Amino acid sequence: MVDDLQENEDIGPISNIPSTSSPSIRSKINLDDLPSDPANRPPITSYHPNQIDDVRRAYLVKKAFQPRGHNFKWSNYSSGQRRFSVKWYDKYDWLECSTKQEKAYCLCCYLFNGSVGNQGGREEHIGEVNSVHNNSVQKCDYLLNQKRSYEANVTKNSNEENIANWYRLLGSVCSLRFLLENSLSFPGHNESEDSFSKGLFLVILKLICENNPDIGKYCLGNAKKNNKLTAPSIQKDIIDCFAKEVTQRLCEEFKDDVFGMLANEPSDVSQKEQMAIVLRYVDKCGVVKES
Repeated sequence: MVDDLQENEDIGPISNIPSTSSPSIRSKINLDDLPSDPANRPPITSYHPNQIDDVRRAYLVKKAFQPRGHNFKWSNYSSGQRRFSVKWYDKYDWLECSTKQEKAYCLCCYLFNGSVGNQGGREEHIGEVNSVHNNSVQKCDYLLNQKRSYEANVTKNSNEENIANWYRLLGSVCSLRFLLENSLSFPGHNESEDSFSKGLFLVILKLICENNPDIGKYCLGNAKKNNKLTAPSIQKDIIDCFAKEVTQRLCEEFKDDVFGMLANEPSDVSQKEQMAIVLRYVDKCGVVKES
């Protein structure tokens, strides 16, 4: 480079990617352990096609390799001695310099062109509006913006979905709690949408939705068909949580004291045995209780 020389220092020629042969990298890449010095990097095309964009993003997040404390050597030119000037880092964020080879590189062109562009100084490398370098810079911007847009949408959707799931679960928990406290049955003969006998669980849940707009906004008909949190398996999971909570509270009541237990195991109409357990104990206040 011969233009814009200051204090006998210059950016120097933009070098080509080292011609070190590297086998195709198909194993899982550790994105935190990518080579920083441009001279140590394998060609971008050596990475597996499914991993290239992840590698590109990782390098763009790390930003260009710009060592400022390195003492670059002086080289003899016809116009005098020249060496790489770190002041160019402040002007060109894509500019890199290898401390191993003491050559200048372009991060954007490495990521999207497989090389650093044309030989010569910065003006020859940057070129016209539609040059290889400018196209590579634009692709880097698109890749980063795409990532940010995707992450923003995922975060937004995740937050909204978390709120919706919380209200759906709250509705189901409130309905089941009422039924458990009053020893009432849960399902009906037919729990489909057009059924007139959906069962107490869905009827009470509908009543809760009608009287609580926050819950009603996300439950039953306003929920996704595969995420209503009303399935029998979901109900059983919530009941198990209630059972564990009740058991813990009972254990806290009588701790290591004496208690009596009555177990009964009658059979229902399908000849399936259903066990019921009653605990009789004296609480901390000396009151006899049965649970």
